[in-house]
Amino acid sequence: MVERYLDEGITGTLAAKRPEFVRMLEDAKEGRFDLIVTREVCRFARNTVDTLSITRELKNYGIEVYFVSDNIWTMDGDGELRLSIMATLAQEESRKISERVLAGQAISRENGVLYGTGNIIGYDRINGNYVINQEQAETIRLIFELYASGMGMTRVANELTARGRLDGAGNKVWNAVKVSRTIRNATYKGYICYNKSRVNNYLEKKRIKNLDEDSFILKKGNFEPIVSEELWDYCNQLRKRKIKEYDLLDGETRRLGYNNPKAVWAQKLKCRCGAHCKRYKWRVKQSTGEVVYGYQCYSRTRSPAKSYLQAHGVSAFPEVCDALSICEWKLELMATIIFRQVLSGGEKAIVLACNMLSKFSDINNEKRDKQLLSLKNKQLQLEKRRVRYLDMYADGDLTNLLIHNRF
Repeated sequence: MVERYLDEGITGTLAAKRPEFVRMLEDAKEGRFDLIVTREVCRFARNTVDTLSITRELKNYGIEVYFVSDNIWTMDGDGELRLSIMATLAQEESRKISERVLAGQAISRENGVLYGTGNIIGYDRINGNYVINQEQAETIRLIFELYASGMGMTRVANELTARGRLDGAGNKVWNAVKVSRTIRNATYKGYICYNKSRVNNYLEKKRIKNLDEDSFILKKGNFEPIVSEELWDYCNQLRKRKIKEYDLLDGETRRLGYNNPKAVWAQKLKCRCGAHCKRYKWRVKQSTGEVVYGYQCYSRTRSPAKSYLQAHGVSAFPEVCDALSICEWKLELMATIIFRQVLSGGEKAIVLACNMLSKFSDINNEKRDKQLLSLKNKQLQLEKRRVRYLDMYADGDLTNLLIHNRF
């Protein structure tokens, strides 16, 4: 007997998350033993791919694995076949356990069960329920009132710091992240929020933050709210209007806040490349000192000019925007002429313009719905294909290498 390798209370669906299991493989590479004895396949691993790939790796080191309950020796002639069957059954059991856990969580949501430790500013958790902490609740109400009055999150944080308000940890320094977390928390209007995060699958068990707030599940709680539902909803409508989503290269989505521009044209103008237009100082009239403003594509200001790239022979560069800037007075002149022509036609012309805008909006919505339906159908096809590949692998029609390359 060389060593015992025990991972207590750790899932067996992913070998990389088991430190003792990884240490056993490192010792195997060093040739510290020639046999591994384990009670049954599900104790070794609950992932079919991990089980077969690791036992093959150990076989290359001259190390055999013996499963006592299943009476499987990996170096026997039919050892790998029997092992693949038992490993598939162990993985299926993990899937069933995961489904039962999800079903239990759904029942807990229906019953309004409180998750977490209850460490939330504004409340004390007593006998499994939230009780308002009046001193902290004043800070929460102040946050919502300041934000509803028109202050941004950074200004609210600065105001709280200046007033010496304490956060949940007892610190007097606030920032926009703390304010945002407070405003987004539905607990303060008397609701329990579920589905803020999810697990990607029962094998990896990677916790993924849910950014789709429309998919959150709100359940009326059995505790007193700190702010009214009307105030909470109003503040969150303001917050959502100040959020833009950006798709990253790795497929994830990042949300960033931004201030709505005060200039009308900065709100309405959009470049042909899809970016918004930024207002800047065009020039100053020498006679009157009046500032003349212009608008330029924001993407153009963040990228090198196309003429510069051509002059220096740079071709392997993302598509850049070459839209020219436009002066504000030209925009106002064009708008004035257009509205004069529309209004001169009387009520019929206005109705016609409204119908044209409505028709354009309906076309865009219909196009978006078709794209969404196409993506859902493609997702279903890929899921069916994945299940077929797993069945083929369980039957021995696919090798371990092909499974890795596919998934």
